[in-house]
Amino acid sequence: MMIKSILISKNTRNQQIVTEVEYEKYDIKEMNRLLGASCFTSAGYLPNGDGALVDDEGLFSLTPNTLVTKMKYYAQPVVGNILITGVDSQGGSTNVLSTLEQVQEQIEWSLTLIEAKTSGKI
Repeated sequence: MMIKSILISKNTRNQQIVTEVEYEKYDIKEMNRLLGASCFTSAGYLPNGDGALVDDEGLFSLTPNTLVTKMKYYAQPVVGNILITGVDSQGGSTNVLSTLEQVQEQIEWSLTLIEAKTSGKI
C-alpha cells in the first residue's frame, strides 16, 4: 500500500521546496532516504492531526547549508527535511490529510543555517 505524504526539503540552490511524495507503507528505509536520515523522530502534529517526521540526528550533521525550518505548530526550529504524513489511531503512517498549500501556510520561515544565524532567527 502506497502512502501519500508531503516533503519539505531544499533544492540545489538551497531554496525550500514542498512536494508530494509516495512510499510503500512501513518502508522505513525509504522514509529515511526522503529525510536524508539514518533514523527519524516525531516533531509534533499539525492542527488537523497530520504528523511531522524529522531526522533524529539532524543536529549532528549541521553544515552552513543545512535547511532550518520553523513551523507555526512547533515551538523550536527543526533542521533538515520534514516529512508530513497522516497518522492512524495506533501512530502508524497513513495518507496525509493536508494539502501542499496548507503545509506551506504552516511554515513560518525556512532558511539555511547560515541565513538563520545571520538574520538572528536562531
